[in-house]
Amino acid sequence: MELSNRRLTSLLECSSDFIFEVNPQGTLTFVSRPAPGFTKEEMVGSDILRWMEEKNHHKFKIAFAKAVSSGKTTSYDAIGSVTGRQYENLIKPMFHNGKAEYLAIVARDVTDIKESQRFVKESEERFRLLSEATFEGIVISDSKNGIIQDCNRAFAEMFGYERSEVLNKTPAEFIVDKYVAKAVGHMKSGYELPYEIEGVRKDGTIITIEVRGRHHKVADKLLRITVIRDVTRCVVSEKALQEAENRDRQYLLEKAYVKQQHLDTLELNKKILASTHIGVIAYRADTGQCIIANPASATIVGATQEQLLAQNFRKITSWQKAGLLQAAEKALATGEDQQIEVNVVSSFKKSLWLNSFFSSFTSQNIKHLLIIIADVTSRKLAEQSLLLAKEDAVAANRAKSEFLAVMSHEIRTPLNAILGMGEVASEFNQDPDLSRCIDVINRSSKNLQTLIEDILDLSQIESGRLNLEHKPIDIKELTQEALDIHNQNAKSKWLSLTCNITPDTPKQFEGDKRRIRQVLLNLIGNAIKFTEQGKIELIVSYPSSENILFSVVDSGIGIPDEKQKLIFEPFSQADSSNTRQHGGIGLGLSICKRLIDAMNGKLWVQSVENQGSTFYFYIPLSKNDKNQLENKNISPQHKNETVNKPRTILLVEDNRDNAIVIEAYLSNTIHNLEIVEDGLQAVEKIKSGKKYDLILMDIQMPLMDGLEATQKIRQWEKDKKQPKNTIMALSAHAMLGDEAKSLSAGCDSHITKPISKKKLLELIDKSSKKTET
Repeated sequence: MELSNRRLTSLLECSSDFIFEVNPQGTLTFVSRPAPGFTKEEMVGSDILRWMEEKNHHKFKIAFAKAVSSGKTTSYDAIGSVTGRQYENLIKPMFHNGKAEYLAIVARDVTDIKESQRFVKESEERFRLLSEATFEGIVISDSKNGIIQDCNRAFAEMFGYERSEVLNKTPAEFIVDKYVAKAVGHMKSGYELPYEIEGVRKDGTIITIEVRGRHHKVADKLLRITVIRDVTRCVVSEKALQEAENRDRQYLLEKAYVKQQHLDTLELNKKILASTHIGVIAYRADTGQCIIANPASATIVGATQEQLLAQNFRKITSWQKAGLLQAAEKALATGEDQQIEVNVVSSFKKSLWLNSFFSSFTSQNIKHLLIIIADVTSRKLAEQSLLLAKEDAVAANRAKSEFLAVMSHEIRTPLNAILGMGEVASEFNQDPDLSRCIDVINRSSKNLQTLIEDILDLSQIESGRLNLEHKPIDIKELTQEALDIHNQNAKSKWLSLTCNITPDTPKQFEGDKRRIRQVLLNLIGNAIKFTEQGKIELIVSYPSSENILFSVVDSGIGIPDEKQKLIFEPFSQADSSNTRQHGGIGLGLSICKRLIDAMNGKLWVQSVENQGSTFYFYIPLSKNDKNQLENKNISPQHKNETVNKPRTILLVEDNRDNAIVIEAYLSNTIHNLEIVEDGLQAVEKIKSGKKYDLILMDIQMPLMDGLEATQKIRQWEKDKKQPKNTIMALSAHAMLGDEAKSLSAGCDSHITKPISKKKLLELIDKSSKKTET
């Protein structure tokens, strides 16, 4: 894997294209090579919009959204904000389990290509304007048969024709018969000096014209460019003749200039086609024959220019198979440009990935097909390698998740017994020395439980599979719970622990109460840990209509400036030396930051060493205008009634130690407990007609697991039309999705081990209320 990653990185860095990986929020998570003047580290983690001009942001967002929603590759052009150059961008979404995990973006610098295309077009337009601006007639004809291939407007008007009527005619149709032989002879011999003959206009009028021509070789064809001037009036009088001679001199200068400009334009176009690395090929639409193929096009397909010029695009087999022929015909038929990227095996046995652009144009009343091709084989190979590397990474991440699931289950199972028996021992023990030992066991076990929870949280966040709830939150209740949990720890260090909620803070919001409380507990716990004297204060304020701000202020040891960014990284601590006074593995703050980021909030710290720290985080929360929150209508009297009623409980648990813990929890209560060791026995108990107020169902068991047992119980209840038993999954499975599996199987709820006695009794009470309701 490491060698593969190194090879992939080398390939991507050697590519002339920029290759990026972007998550669905638009954040860069990978770059093949940095923009000029920047490093990869500066780019990774930033918003991709930073690297393009603001005027292209809307275009990018549309292409980005289209790629995500359609699942197909999307392209667009944009100007880089750093380089100022134009890039052709391809966005390809990469899916896993039907969800776009990230998007690959390939940016190719097409500035030079676009500039070349623009220059060619401008050159052709300048030539056309020059030819149309002169008053002399200009004709381009075949040097062998004299057929006219093009002319300017002045020539057509000189002889009284429309321009389209002139094309494909011969010179004989414009010359008095007695001069035809002379004109044809001069044309074939390449005669270049001016001479006078008589021409015939369309209406039969005879005019005197001065003719001068010259041969030019264009694309292996010998053409004759002829300049014709109407000199009829020049022979009327001597004065007119003198004026004509003066004009002659000017005419020769102008004609030489026009001719040179035309030749310069043709030469420039040739140089552009010869120097560009983009392939340019043109075919006649009627015959399909190739008429232009620049050196780059031959290099791309692995052929010679002569071989390409001998091709007919309608007879290229690979075109038909790859859909190129259809794109070509559509461009010719509709006049709309077509672009297609395909893998082809050329006529010359070369396997290629080609990005092909098809367009049509008309020259000399003949429609032509223009194709611009770029070899993107190296880019496609890099994309394929990147995809394989991504698949390997996904497989490795899946293996990691499976390992964590197994380890979590195997650790939670004995940990449940350790914590449970420690709690039971604490209740009955009267020996002070033994109490200290039990306290050590309980604290160490709870630290181990916290470590497991942190690692699972980090794994879920890194995999992007963290699910957030959106439920009612009572701010006062939330903060009081956080303070109650840490109150004893603060008192043990003689620290003041208070909460201040500003008057303008709304009382109720919508959000994920469990995750916000997790962040508060971590920040308050850290404040107590790193404060030896003074106070810790939790402040809740409402600085804007969109955000609620939490501040945890302590008078502790503070954090050095150079360590303040480090503390939010996984497994990092401000003091990582062997002599540090405070324990922990450095996951808490990293998880807090990622949880807040997932809720579109922000977590940061302000601290002065030896004076204290303040941790801030804000979250965008919507107001809850309801007068009462959910599940808060049960009166204390009702609660006491349900607690005092004995319940018959069936525990389905194959681990004897965990069964002993539950048995010990309920030993001095009014509840009745039965225990079976697998799901098969539980099903048989239900089918026997025995009634239970609550079934505590383990999931992983021999013979029949808890999920299958629950499904069979639910099916039996349905078939026999029996009231549903309350089934609570009590499992060491704590990975994301385990709860959904339990609920899908028919369980009413899913509780993760280890579980305390207090929590168990609360759950029994809660399930009793549901049953009575």
